[in-house]
Amino acid sequence: MPPRTKVSIAITLTLFCVIVPFIIASRSAAGDQVFGGFLFNLFDGNSYLAKMQQGFQGDWQFHLTYSPETGNGAPIFLFYIALGHLARLTGISLIWMFHLARAAAALGLLVVLWKFCRWIAQDDEAVAWRCFLWTALGSGMGWLVNLLSGYISGDLWIAEAYPFFSMYSNPHFPLGLALLLWICLLVFNKKRTHLPLLLILSLILAIIQPINIVMLALPLLGDLFVRLKTVKFADLLHVTAAMLPGGAYLIYQYTAILGDPVLAEWNRQNVTLTPPLWDVLISLSPAFLFAIPGAVQAWRSGQRARKMLVFWLAAGLILIYIPFNLQRRFLAGMFVPVVGLAVPMLISVTRRIRRSAWIWPVVLTMSLLTNLLVVVSGLAAAANRFPIMFLSRAEASGMQWLSQNTAQDAVVLSSTRLGMFIPAWSGRSVVYGHPFESLNAEENKLLVEDFLSGRMDEGRQSRFIEDNEIDYYFVNPEEAINSSPPGGEVVFQNDGIAILSFHP
Repeated sequence: MPPRTKVSIAITLTLFCVIVPFIIASRSAAGDQVFGGFLFNLFDGNSYLAKMQQGFQGDWQFHLTYSPETGNGAPIFLFYIALGHLARLTGISLIWMFHLARAAAALGLLVVLWKFCRWIAQDDEAVAWRCFLWTALGSGMGWLVNLLSGYISGDLWIAEAYPFFSMYSNPHFPLGLALLLWICLLVFNKKRTHLPLLLILSLILAIIQPINIVMLALPLLGDLFVRLKTVKFADLLHVTAAMLPGGAYLIYQYTAILGDPVLAEWNRQNVTLTPPLWDVLISLSPAFLFAIPGAVQAWRSGQRARKMLVFWLAAGLILIYIPFNLQRRFLAGMFVPVVGLAVPMLISVTRRIRRSAWIWPVVLTMSLLTNLLVVVSGLAAAANRFPIMFLSRAEASGMQWLSQNTAQDAVVLSSTRLGMFIPAWSGRSVVYGHPFESLNAEENKLLVEDFLSGRMDEGRQSRFIEDNEIDYYFVNPEEAINSSPPGGEVVFQNDGIAILSFHP
C-alpha cells in the first residue's frame, strides 16, 4: 500500500476515534437530559466554554467567572475568547464551535506530524510510518498499572503530553503542538521567505499555548549549541524570528496577570505539579525503553534532526521537576521526541533478531491500550449518565434564562456541580465551580456546601450573600436542602428548578 494511502487511512481512523465518542455520548442522554459536551476533565472543559462565553458577549478581556471577584481582567486566553466571537458571528453554539475547532486542530496536527516524522526519518518511509502511527495513536503503560493496582498514572490524565489524548481533550493542545512542530520544520528548512511566517506563527503559538514557547526553545537552542562553531547568521535569524514575538507576548501575559490582584491570586493557586519520576517513565513506556538507547544512537549518528530530539527530551525531563507551579506543563508534546528516538532503535533491534516480526505489533498494541481505556471509560460514564456529565433540561433552561435576563456581571450561588456549568452555559459568575479558577477554592466550596445543607443560620446566610455580592440563587432541590434563604424572591421556575433573586 502506498505511504500516502496508509497515512490517509490512519488520519481518518484517528479523527474517527477522537470525534465519534462525543456523538455517541450526546445520544446517550435521556429525554430530560442534555449532554454537557465533555468526556474527560470536565472542570477544564467547562472553563473553556466559560472563556468562550466572554467572547460571545463581546469581550476581549479575560475575567474569572468561577469566582465572585472578577478583577480588571487581562488579554489572556484569547484563543477561546476569539472562538466565542466567531460563534456569535456565525450563529453556531459554543459547544459545537469548541468541537469543530478541536476537529480542525486534530486534522492540522496529524498533517504536520506526518511531515515532521518524514523529516526526522530523513524520508525513510518505514521509519516515518512507524513514527507517525505510534505518535498519533500511542501512549504509555498506564492501562497495565491501573489494571494491576488501580493507580491512575500520568498517561491517563496528562493529555497535553500525547497527540491522541490532546486531540481528544480540547482544540488548543493539538493546535499548540502542531504549531510547535511546524515552526521547527520552518526553522530547520532555513528559507528567507519563511521569516514573516515564523514571526506570525510564534505570536499565535504564544496566544494559544504559551508554555510551548519554552518547549520550542529546547530543540532550537539545543541545535544551535551543538553546532556553535558552524552557526551562521541565517540560523540565528530564523531562531530569533521563531522565538522573539512569542517570548515577548509570553512576558506580556505574565506581567498582565500579576498586574491584576484577582488574576495574580488565581495564578498563585494554579498549581500543576509533575507526578513522581517513576510515574512519568511508566507513562512514556514502552517507547521510553527504546528511546534511551535510541538517544545514544541518535547522538552518534550525527543527524541534526535526531540530535534535536535528544535535546528536547533531555531538557524536558529536567524542566518538569524545576521548582515551578506549572512544571507539569513542560510535558507538552513529550511523547513526540520519545517516539522519534525509539522507532529507529526498535527497527535496529528487530533487524538483528531472527523471527522478530512480532515485536513491533506487540509494542504498538501495548501503547494503544491506555488511550482505548480513556475512550471506553468516558463512554461508559456517559452511558451510566454520570450527573457531572449532564444537565437536566430544566437546569439548561434556567441557565438560558440567566443568560438572557440578568446583568453580565451577576453572581450566582448554586451547588458545586451546577457551579461548574453556570459560567459555561450562561456566562454568569459563581461563588464556587472550579478547583483552580475559583479563588480560595477549598474554603468557598465548604461554605457553599454549608449554605446548601442548611448548616448556616439566617444571620450567617445573610452575611455570606452580602460578602460575596450574590445576586441570584440557582436551586435544584435534589442538591440543596436550603431552598428559601432570607431575602430571596423566585424569578424563574421550571420542573422543580428555581432561581431566586436577592435584588428583586
